[in-house]
Amino acid sequence: LLVMKLLGHQYPRVRRFAAEQLYVKMIEDEGLSSSSSNICMEISKGEYHQVSSLLLEVAWDDDLDGPHGNVREARNKVADLLHVKLTDSIRLSRKPNQEKMKKSLEYDELDSYQSLVDNA
Repeated sequence: LLVMKLLGHQYPRVRRFAAEQLYVKMIEDEGLSSSSSNICMEISKGEYHQVSSLLLEVAWDDDLDGPHGNVREARNKVADLLHVKLTDSIRLSRKPNQEKMKKSLEYDELDSYQSLVDNA
């Protein structure tokens, strides 16, 4: 679950590093057949190849939900393929927070100062 959170992290470098490390771990586990921490034992070969290609092909440095790439969607697909259950708060994009930030940016401090000057 922690790796899935890191794949959706706000900082692109963290996402890219998490994807690289998960890919390396999957390659290491592919050679081990009796390891108790073997990721590859829990998924089929088809799922393994899909996860590997997603980890390699997705530009984890892109925007989380931007027009150039949808990193959250790719992260959710990786989680589904690895049979990791994500909570709704992790799975869904955080658009309400973005809207809240936009509203706070729309507020102009000079408006209140201007009203103070107008009243004087």
